[in-house]
Amino acid sequence: MEIKFKVQKAPAIPKPPPKNNTQPSTLAFVQVNPARKDKAAQRKIRQHVMKDIGLSRRMGAVRTPDPTSQSIFIPAYWGDAQVCYNFRRLFRAMDMVSEGLLSIAIVDPVLRLRQKLTATFESPPTVEEIQQYTESLSLVREGIEAESKASENAVIGTVICLATFDMRAGNSESWMVHMAGLERIVEMAGGVEELDSRPAIRQSLFICDLLGSMVEDAEPRFPLPRDLPTLPKATRSRYVQKLLTSLRSDDQLIKEQIAVIDGALTSANQVAVLLNEVWRVSPFALDLLIPVCALAHQVLALQRMNSIQRRHNSLSATSTGLFAEIIRVSAVSLFALVTTQASGDALYVAARRNTSVKHLMVQLDDKIWKGKEELKLWVLVIQVCMGVSSSKPWYLDQITQTMSRVRLRSWEDLMDCLRKVVWVEKVSPLEMTHLRSDIGEWLS
Repeated sequence: MEIKFKVQKAPAIPKPPPKNNTQPSTLAFVQVNPARKDKAAQRKIRQHVMKDIGLSRRMGAVRTPDPTSQSIFIPAYWGDAQVCYNFRRLFRAMDMVSEGLLSIAIVDPVLRLRQKLTATFESPPTVEEIQQYTESLSLVREGIEAESKASENAVIGTVICLATFDMRAGNSESWMVHMAGLERIVEMAGGVEELDSRPAIRQSLFICDLLGSMVEDAEPRFPLPRDLPTLPKATRSRYVQKLLTSLRSDDQLIKEQIAVIDGALTSANQVAVLLNEVWRVSPFALDLLIPVCALAHQVLALQRMNSIQRRHNSLSATSTGLFAEIIRVSAVSLFALVTTQASGDALYVAARRNTSVKHLMVQLDDKIWKGKEELKLWVLVIQVCMGVSSSKPWYLDQITQTMSRVRLRSWEDLMDCLRKVVWVEKVSPLEMTHLRSDIGEWLS
């Protein structure tokens, strides 16, 4: 359990003031008003006035020691942090299943943390520890194999909690293990179709799967729930229609790559339609969570560049494959920005910074962006909104070069260009403000 501390100050022995053997100058009357410029008066001023001022500046003013000005830090209990309450709920849920599951959940992360802190590995487990671990797993297995739906719900809910905490703690491997375990448990419970009759568990499973997949940029493991709210219908903009028409006439692009680009832009357009009106009234409307997650599910389910290459027996990434992957990653990044802003949690954006769009763009020939400058600006601005501090100068340089190429002469021109593709108006306000300032400096 995480415990916060506040600092109390304790008195310490003050340092003695530095010794000064210099004797102060003797007092003397010096007339300075009206000012006297003769050499004798100036010499008196230097000897009896400026000398002491210079000494005080070099030595510092002598102050009475304050017993609280210098102190040592003594930690004191400051009450539970919010995470403590969350952990308490989690432990109660795990204890419903078995004490063994609770032991596994607590002991294993503690051992890993100790290994990281000491940079050493623990000694091999003893026979007694192995027996205790096996007994704990048996207790969990008994809870999983129970025929009671209440027991099934408790087990599934507990593993969902574990997977969610792993995702938030950045334990990617543990998250994958728990999600793989969830797949087997759900299959044993009759599949996701059976869970559709248990809306609370099904919805929790969907959100856990979706948010973790967004952090990892992985295809969701579970399909969309059966009972979803109606998703907005969005018509393609004239620019996107022309873009797709030109892509279909390109012999180098294959159908799967065009489908990825079309799917990414369509889902981004749907979320823009969903949010541009609602965010003007309430930027944190809870009833938007499921629709936004459903649209993000569509983007995350799109094919990756590697899978398309394997299907077509291509050993290296083609320029068209890189192009489609850049659009897909940019759409996922846009959803990460929306999720971060709506939840107030920077986890989703921070995780996406590890995906280097710059690395993909550097491999592309600039010719592929000819006639697609608006789309290129859309990609670049999204990456700036992600807060890529180390690569920001490169992105800004690319933005200004592209703006010059298509003769954009103001911030409003750039925003109109983004809207031609698709844009969520209220997304990432702080980064957009900084970008506007940078563009303004470049234009001036």
